[in-house]
Amino acid sequence: MYFGASCTSLYPEAYPEWAATTGNSITKIEKIAGFNNLCSVTERKLASQFEEFARAVSKARLERYLTACNRRKGKAIVLYKANIRLSASLWGVLSVFEVALRNAIDRHYTECFGTDWLRDQCNPGGYLSLKDCEKSRRNVLELYGDLGNDYSHDRLVAKLGLGFWKAAFGPKEFRAAGSTLLKIFPFRPSGVGQRDVCEMLKKINTLRNRIAHHDPVCFEKDKISTAQAGESYQDCMLLMKWLGIDVGLHLSGIDFLEREIAFIRPLHGSLKPAPPG
Repeated sequence: MYFGASCTSLYPEAYPEWAATTGNSITKIEKIAGFNNLCSVTERKLASQFEEFARAVSKARLERYLTACNRRKGKAIVLYKANIRLSASLWGVLSVFEVALRNAIDRHYTECFGTDWLRDQCNPGGYLSLKDCEKSRRNVLELYGDLGNDYSHDRLVAKLGLGFWKAAFGPKEFRAAGSTLLKIFPFRPSGVGQRDVCEMLKKINTLRNRIAHHDPVCFEKDKISTAQAGESYQDCMLLMKWLGIDVGLHLSGIDFLEREIAFIRPLHGSLKPAPPG
């Protein structure tokens, strides 16, 4: 569901059906259902709480938000929280995508190499034993060792991160495994190849890692922007559709990304500098 497609003012109107009908639309921040941390307070009050907020978050971490918001402290806090909500919505979509992707790869290589293919392909003669796949091999063996007596193939699959599955579409690893992995995308358009999928996965993995390390995803350099987040989101949607995933079934009640982008979008280039004093 999309909220606030035509919103032009700053904060509450990004959720038009929830916004109050009174108050200054520039400075009033309304309480939004489900987001109790964004209370109904004025920008001035938020600005007065900036030092306390920064004590926990750190001024160094908030500096980028302040710069993007033209030193308006209250709006910097709002943007900081909006970035957390944006990251949370992206994380839900990424979680669904990552599990679906790794399971599709696992099914394919199980058919190609057997039920313990991850462990077995690290042995001499396996594709992961090749020099070009050394990083992935070390990753598998380290996690295999960590599991010890608790090892099962399914547990090993679950422990491997998106970076590992992304590497499966890297040119050297893709060829080493037999150049068959595109078969997991039966609904991909003609002309879409290994390189296209690899580039999409690189961007998605970069975004995932930023969120996992609590880095902001609402900037492009020092400007407020959700373009990169939106692009990676669209790539997730495409790849899941190419996998044959019912996106509506899996993301219903999870995907609020467009709503969060709509909340942030009006900030792009709309902020005047903070008044003196």
